[in-house]
Amino acid sequence: MIGNVVIIYRIDEDLHEVYVDAWYFANTGLSHYLFWGIDPDEE
Repeated sequence: MIGNVVIIYRIDEDLHEVYVDAWYFANTGLSHYLFWGIDPDEE
Protein backbone atom coordinates (compact mmCIF):
# COMPACT_ATOMS: atom_id res chain seq x y z
CA MET A 1 0.00 0.00 0.00
CA ILE A 2 1.37 3.39 -0.97
CA GLY A 3 -0.33 6.24 0.86
CA ASN A 4 -4.05 5.56 0.49
CA VAL A 5 -3.76 3.50 -2.71
CA VAL A 6 -3.39 -0.24 -3.28
CA ILE A 7 -1.50 -0.98 -6.51
CA ILE A 8 -1.68 -4.34 -8.32
CA TYR A 9 1.36 -4.76 -10.52
CA ARG A 10 3.55 -7.34 -12.22
CA ILE A 11 7.22 -7.29 -13.12
CA ASP A 12 8.74 -8.63 -16.33
CA GLU A 13 12.30 -9.38 -15.29
CA ASP A 14 13.44 -10.21 -18.83
CA LEU A 15 12.35 -6.83 -20.22
CA HIS A 16 13.03 -4.90 -16.97
CA GLU A 17 9.51 -3.45 -17.04
CA VAL A 18 6.78 -2.98 -14.46
CA TYR A 19 3.11 -3.15 -15.48
CA VAL A 20 0.37 -1.63 -13.34
CA ASP A 21 -2.71 -3.84 -13.71
CA ALA A 22 -5.03 -1.98 -11.34
CA TRP A 23 -5.15 0.47 -8.48
CA TYR A 24 -7.76 1.04 -5.80
CA PHE A 25 -8.35 3.70 -3.16
CA ALA A 26 -7.58 1.97 0.13
CA ASN A 27 -10.25 3.74 2.16
CA THR A 28 -13.32 2.28 0.45
CA GLY A 29 -15.59 -0.53 1.56
CA LEU A 30 -14.78 -2.48 -1.60
CA SER A 31 -11.03 -2.31 -0.94
CA HIS A 32 -11.48 -3.40 2.67
CA TYR A 33 -13.55 -6.36 1.53
CA LEU A 34 -11.30 -7.41 -1.40
CA PHE A 35 -7.90 -7.12 0.25
CA TRP A 36 -8.49 -7.58 3.96
CA GLY A 37 -11.77 -9.54 4.10
CA ILE A 38 -13.47 -6.84 6.19
CA ASP A 39 -17.18 -6.51 5.42
CA PRO A 40 -18.08 -2.87 6.13
CA ASP A 41 -21.77 -3.77 6.53
CA GLU A 42 -20.99 -6.10 9.46
CA GLU A 43 -19.15 -3.53 11.56
